Amino acid sequence: PRRRCLNKRVVVVGDSHSTMRAVQMQRIFHRQAIIAGSENFVSEWANVLAQLEKKVICAGDVLVLACDTTKWSLEEYSAMGDAVVDFIGRHTLRLVWFPESWRFQDSVEGCPGSSPTRCALNTSQVKAQCLAISGPVVKKYNTDVRIVFIYDTDYRCTAAHCDLWIPNSRTIGYLDNEHTNVLMSRYLEPFYCSILDAAHVF
Repeated sequence: PRRRCLNKRVVVVGDSHSTMRAVQMQRIFHRQAIIAGSENFVSEWANVLAQLEKKVICAGDVLVLACDTTKWSLEEYSAMGDAVVDFIGRHTLRLVWFPESWRFQDSVEGCPGSSPTRCALNTSQVKAQCLAISGPVVKKYNTDVRIVFIYDTDYRCTAAHCDLWIPNSRTIGYLDNEHTNVLMSRYLEPFYCSILDAAHVF
């Protein structure tokens, strides 16, 4: 028999990006998120999922997948993605999947506010680089109603470029060259909330 749960939970898996996402998910879902990740997620994802098997996972819980795609090979990312989808199937979960991540050439300190385009990346190139790794597995599950894909380039970038600033502002949105700060998180939350609400994740 399945173990009983009184409250649905949000479980975030991945690397350092999982901590970044956990803050956002906690505010969106109005509940504490469980972080079940690893700094070496690319080599330890199977152990992370195995550990989750031992926890009280309930039907209807939400699993959030967020990791640095630049560290993965196509084959590694596809194998991990297949395993995560198998996991949510066996436990009747919903999956929120962030298949894009990128790094800027320099840190916040190296890109002064007087030069907002100094560290800018071309949005189309960022999308292409991200999907070169995550694209095949995303395409495989793109019509799976259990999964919600959120593409950050649609919200953290303008149509032309991605930079360290919150779009259309002069406000820094990153802690370093890849992790968003609280201000960017709050800017993104309404977009994410709308996506998840439309997908009936709540």
